[in-house]
Amino acid sequence: SKMNLWIDEKITLKDLLYGLILKSGNDAALAIEEYHDGILKQKTFIAKMNDKAKFLGLVTTEYFDSAGITENKSTALELSILLNYALRNEIFARIAGTVQYNAKSLNGSLEHNMTTTNRLLRTRTDTIVGKTGYSEAAGYNFINVFRSPQGHRIVVVVLGAENHDSRFEESN
Repeated sequence: SKMNLWIDEKITLKDLLYGLILKSGNDAALAIEEYHDGILKQKTFIAKMNDKAKFLGLVTTEYFDSAGITENKSTALELSILLNYALRNEIFARIAGTVQYNAKSLNGSLEHNMTTTNRLLRTRTDTIVGKTGYSEAAGYNFINVFRSPQGHRIVVVVLGAENHDSRFEESN
């Protein structure tokens, strides 16, 4: 998937994060990685992602690229741990719970209208946040957080669903 960035487009990091999380924008992931590696030359973005996984005690999770195009590895349990950690970040929680967002390039000439790839965020009021994913090796994936009637968070992880729709159906 893409956010549909243009070559040499100037855009804020915040808007790239929306493109990454809402649109599953591989181009946004690569732009964030390129920005990070250009500014902080001491350690690559991918190395820092793997360091964070180790810090969180994720023993199976291993990243090979920021966009998930190659065979990054994880488990359902470790993805739920990662999501619970990410939800501590107010910015991530706000973005992952957003249905629609419009971003503009810094000069205002380009606009990116983005709608979440998480269908349940658009259709179920008990959905708090969620993220879809796909790769040829892993199939269709989905992680979602629901709010129970008692106010508890329920994390559902679907890995290897057959198609785009079945990952949502399996999480219901």
